[in-house]
Amino acid sequence: MVLEATRVVVLRPEWAVIADPYVRVHESPDRFSPIRGHLRAGDVTEVTGLGTGLTIVDGRAYRWYRIDHPVVAGWVFGRELLPARSRNHAINLAYDLTENE
Repeated sequence: MVLEATRVVVLRPEWAVIADPYVRVHESPDRFSPIRGHLRAGDVTEVTGLGTGLTIVDGRAYRWYRIDHPVVAGWVFGRELLPARSRNHAINLAYDLTENE
């Protein structure tokens, strides 16, 4: 018996790059929640979950991303990061982002 290949749909990015110079990592997906630590522009991080709601800022909708970085794990607001298709893609984005510094 031969099984047919099944296409898997990924509903969230698995990797991301911190885009802003200095980003707060929160305990929960809320800007008023306690801060667990900070990451800097160009840091590559694994995305382990998505927040359920959207927040509108300057006419654009953003969500919160749960991240797991070797330095700190927690929640980062979507406007502060660049989603990536893979770890290698995230590394390339990070290089492009920090190349001009």
